[in-house]
Formats: sequence, structure tokens, C-alpha cells
Amino acid sequence: MTRFFRMYLPFSFASLKSEFLTYRLNSLIWLGYEILSFAVIYFLWDAIYSSSDVSVINGLTFPFVIYYYLASKLVFYFSDIEFGQTIAQDVRKGTLAIHLIKPINYRTQLLFTGLGRSIGYVMFFGILPVIGMVVLNNTTDIGIKLDAIRVVVFFTTCVLSLS
Repeated sequence: MTRFFRMYLPFSFASLKSEFLTYRLNSLIWLGYEILSFAVIYFLWDAIYSSSDVSVINGLTFPFVIYYYLASKLVFYFSDIEFGQTIAQDVRKGTLAIHLIKPINYRTQLLFTGLGRSIGYVMFFGILPVIGMVVLNNTTDIGIKLDAIRVVVFFTTCVLSLS
């Protein structure tokens, strides 16, 4: 088992380094984009709920809509592995045949490369949705109680969705 992880964990670390640490400015620009995207969504839904006479639209309150948006971003960060794009890029570059003749399982290599990318997404961009979700949960009554069991089940579900 340790040989397995010793063989495939370097793919995760390489993916993490190449995506987030090598091009730091790209990561900062992306973080700015994510913050701007959240601001647009927030003010759009704020305008919708402000112009409405009721505080509940189709069973959803404004804080719940924002909470749902933040949770969906967090799930996206966990599950954005891009298997199809990576395989298509290997086919275009002509490196797929080289990967297939190596003594390393190509699918497992893709999985660990994607895990490294997902860990990077969660580390760099997933912190903001988590903070927002905790703040919303503590300041408003959205009807969702965050306890340890639900958080563990949420993250377990996100990890299991990768397979």
C-alpha cells in the first residue's frame, strides 16, 4: 500500500504545484474573479429580494440562496477533476500512447493528478465559501444546522463523488 501511494502521490503534488504555486499571479487573478463573481451573485439576488414584496420566493429566503451558492462552489472545487479535458489534451499532444506504455496505471495517474488539483482548489478558493457558510449559519436562520456529523458527511460525499 505504501508503494502505491509512493508511486502516485507525486502526481498530486506536481499537479498542485503546477496549478497554483508556479503561476501565483494566475491564482491571485482567479481569486479576484471568484470574489467578483460572488459579489455579482450577491447583489443580483439582493436586488431580486429587495424588489419583491415577500421575503420568501418559491420557498427560498435570501440567506438560503447565498448559502446554496456557496455550497455549490465548494462542491465544484472538490469535484472539478477534468478527466475528459486531460485525456483530450494527451490525445492532441500525442502523449497518450506514451502514458499507456508506462508501468503506471493511466487512470490512477489521472485520479491522483485530479486530486492534487482539487486539493489546491479547496485550499486556495474553498476557504472563502466555508467562511461565508459559517458566517451565514451563525448570523441568520437559514434552517440548516452545521454540526460535526453533517460536515463529515458532506466532505465524505464530495470525496466519494470523485470515483
